[in-house]
Amino acid sequence: MRYFVSIISGLAVGGLLVALIQVTGKTIYFDDLMQDATDEVLRMMPSGYYRFIIVSHILGAFGAGLVTSLINKNYRLQLGLLTAGIILAGTVYHNIVMPYPGWARAMDISLTAFAGMAGSWIGIGRQK
Repeated sequence: MRYFVSIISGLAVGGLLVALIQVTGKTIYFDDLMQDATDEVLRMMPSGYYRFIIVSHILGAFGAGLVTSLINKNYRLQLGLLTAGIILAGTVYHNIVMPYPGWARAMDISLTAFAGMAGSWIGIGRQK
């Protein structure tokens, strides 16, 4: 039961971090929050908007891996990496669907993977 609770908690923390930071970025860079991010709109966006997207995915994967590995007693690293991997899979899907520049895609995916691993490693070190 603890495994299930730790995975759900990690995904909830990671998802909330991603959502809150992305809403903050949309509030700053979009005129209307309900405006669709079409190809034309995204091509005119300044690089600061893409930084919000990247930071949201990084903090989401880090938080998911950290919370999962802190809650769990056994298999902390494996389950922390699992939840961070789920956030990473969402990041990859998001980068495939949205027409972001190449530099933003490369930074987003690579730094999100690194942050998920770092969060999981930090979480296992805190409970010895």
